Amino acid sequence: MLLSLEKQFLMIHVPKTGGTSAAKALDSWVVHPPTDRLNKVLCRMHLRKDPARFMLRVHGGLDYAHKVLPNGLPKSLFKFAFVRNPWDRLVSEYSFVVDREIHPRHKEVCKLGSFADYLKYEHERARGRSQVDMLKGPDGKLGMDFVGRFENLREDFAEACSRIGVDATLPHLNRTKHRDFRDYYDNQTRDYVAKHWHQEIQLFGYDF
Repeated sequence: MLLSLEKQFLMIHVPKTGGTSAAKALDSWVVHPPTDRLNKVLCRMHLRKDPARFMLRVHGGLDYAHKVLPNGLPKSLFKFAFVRNPWDRLVSEYSFVVDREIHPRHKEVCKLGSFADYLKYEHERARGRSQVDMLKGPDGKLGMDFVGRFENLREDFAEACSRIGVDATLPHLNRTKHRDFRDYYDNQTRDYVAKHWHQEIQLFGYDF
């Protein structure tokens, strides 16, 4: 999650949608709270009231932002995010975790044995929480002013920058190498994603 008090925006960082690249490009305009132990404790206990000093979760959702930021602040900000075809995003996340031994879930995921097992693991781990859920406010409604797509990332990132009034160049960071996402699926796993991630598939018009 990126917060800018200078440019008055909030970017929700959905995993594996180009958020790391966007964060690098927008770094000059976002707040950088202290990382000392005391500040971490105060933030964890929700005792830190100054948004410039609050350490937001990297992948926190909009509902979380409403809970921890001062009343009314999220409503006043330009809120945007990027989403991705869920079949593709799950392959990317799986490959990212498996390929990086330092990832905190690397050993756990590698023990699963198959991509099909990973899909079940991810659904249970996320407790059904989807990309859509990350973009909803406390009222349960989609609370974004702009939602771009990973599939059109450079153009949509440029559109977001135009709306918040910044001139930024998008690098390509945290890239995950894998085959075409369709190669990872059979009919059963394809239908599993269609069933459990149906909300974002329908809302954003994705298909296999």
